[in-house]
Amino acid sequence: MRNIQIKTKKELANLRRAARITARIFDEIRPLVTTGSRESDIAKAIERKMAERGLRKAFKTIVGSGANAANPHAPVTGREIGVNDCVMIDFGVVYKKQRGDMTRTFIVGRLPSRMKKIYRAVQEAQKEAIR
Repeated sequence: MRNIQIKTKKELANLRRAARITARIFDEIRPLVTTGSRESDIAKAIERKMAERGLRKAFKTIVGSGANAANPHAPVTGREIGVNDCVMIDFGVVYKKQRGDMTRTFIVGRLPSRMKKIYRAVQEAQKEAIR
């Protein structure tokens, strides 16, 4: 027999709040993600924003760029973001025992045509999986 747990209305509200806070922090740090920025500086900025709100991180913050962006659990390094690099950011906050979680992957610069093809293939696979 499976142990199924269902969140209360209050827990769901807190989960939504954790997600909104996480999204707001992402919006605040997004302008810092530019060519020449370091993964470690971006991760520190994210965690500083959490601390300013009196919150703790839900899990280890991940900022990966270039080849590091391909690793879903990439350790944060001092790597500088290069021209047309792919960047992956994964983080979340704990709000009243509920954990927000956000992963965003994007390009700093222009998306090379080869990567556009890959992006479209992944997007189509995702749409098919949802269907």
